Amino acid sequence: LAISACARAPHGARWKEGIRLLNEMRDAALKTNSTAEAPDVVAYTAAIAGCSEAGEYTAAMRLIQTMRSEGIMPNVVTFSAVMNACASASAIMARRREEEDRSIELEDVK
Repeated sequence: LAISACARAPHGARWKEGIRLLNEMRDAALKTNSTAEAPDVVAYTAAIAGCSEAGEYTAAMRLIQTMRSEGIMPNVVTFSAVMNACASASAIMARRREEEDRSIELEDVK
């Protein structure tokens, strides 16, 4: 899947493109009334993995909600990708907090 290629982009640089492709799959399935073109658990999991790589946990959570509302059951790999997205976001926030603390300490020294 092209969505998987987007998910594997370094530092999550193409996560939005993966979601765009997922939406295109959904739109094509609606237009043709074909379930063969509809996104499946693999497509959703790949898009969620892209969110994970980018630290976009809110987007990952929205995707899993959309999956479920469309009747697509997440699997172990899907849940793992969502947990990784949350962990990535947490690590990013921790680094930012640490950088802010350092800059405050430097200002105190001046």
